[in-house]
Amino acid sequence: YQAENKAKYDAEDHLNHKKYKDKWAKEKIVIYTGPAWEKWNGSKVEEGMGGSESWAHYLRQEFEKLGYDARIYCDLYVPEHGYCDYKNIQSDFEYDLVDYFISSRSCEIYKNTGMHIRNKYVMIHDIWLSNDPNYDTRHWDIKKFMCLSEWHKDFVKNHHKIPEEKLEIGRNGVYQSLYTKTPKKKNQ
Repeated sequence: YQAENKAKYDAEDHLNHKKYKDKWAKEKIVIYTGPAWEKWNGSKVEEGMGGSESWAHYLRQEFEKLGYDARIYCDLYVPEHGYCDYKNIQSDFEYDLVDYFISSRSCEIYKNTGMHIRNKYVMIHDIWLSNDPNYDTRHWDIKKFMCLSEWHKDFVKNHHKIPEEKLEIGRNGVYQSLYTKTPKKKNQ
């Protein structure tokens, strides 16, 4: 009797997982910027607001092109364009799995959260995560920290005591097409 029921429940479980996987066929990427000094707005994002905002905007677009379900959690709410209110992140992912989660500038979002996240990353846009060298980086729980240069990587490693294998060099994200109209040099 137990073997028959086990086979029945295993088949049902497999079918439920397949339905879930078919419904959410795309892997999910969340880019979390949280609240900003200057509130985001749609036109400013397209024109370029600042390094980290532009980085998040263009990174999300590139992930979408690669077939991911990519969203930015910031203080701009335009869900049809991938911008979600950062205050709703806990409830949005209470029962859902995030495949890749990239936090901008902070490890705080990873503390005391009920979210289910497979791969955690932190982009360090500034010189450090905190001026306090004892800031809890949660490096044991985060897959990679992205720095902006070799110098930056060495500084972060020494300041926060993050193991070198957890540090990578990334970029803030520059769209080269924004710089196609460069002034010509004058011959003197």
